[in-house]
Amino acid sequence: MKPILFYFLAVFCLLTGCKKENAIESFYIKHKVDGVVKEYKIAIVASKNKIGNEYYFVLSGRRTLNTNQTIIVDFADGSPIVERTYQQNDNFEYHIAYGDENNNLYTTQRVTNPQVNVTITKLSGSTVRGSFSGRVYDDFTNKYVTITEGEFYAELQ
Repeated sequence: MKPILFYFLAVFCLLTGCKKENAIESFYIKHKVDGVVKEYKIAIVASKNKIGNEYYFVLSGRRTLNTNQTIIVDFADGSPIVERTYQQNDNFEYHIAYGDENNNLYTTQRVTNPQVNVTITKLSGSTVRGSFSGRVYDDFTNKYVTITEGEFYAELQ
């Protein structure tokens, strides 16, 4: 009787263990620039904080180590950060900084209307999921690019 019980227990543990292993999703950020997918899987982290009367959200990640291939998306708002869409407005600053594979750094800082949009679709105590887009500019190349189809799943610190 004990060997049969042990066998069923082992099979049950094996099956439930496999399900859990396959269900784990890694943190990531990805978006498109000129139709080309850029994906980040290193040091993916997000935070939300209150400073004074403003609420801040910051998302960042790296494509490779020791380069400028990074992405940072941040904004401020007058209300707590919750699941909803946040759009560029005159009351608060919204930024995207994007470092490409040539070490050029594109930002929204010099863009008249960067049209930054961030949608938080799922927010828990430890993770955040959503999407983003916006227009950025590089001073060195004098080039504008539009970041589209941005999406993220990040650890919330």
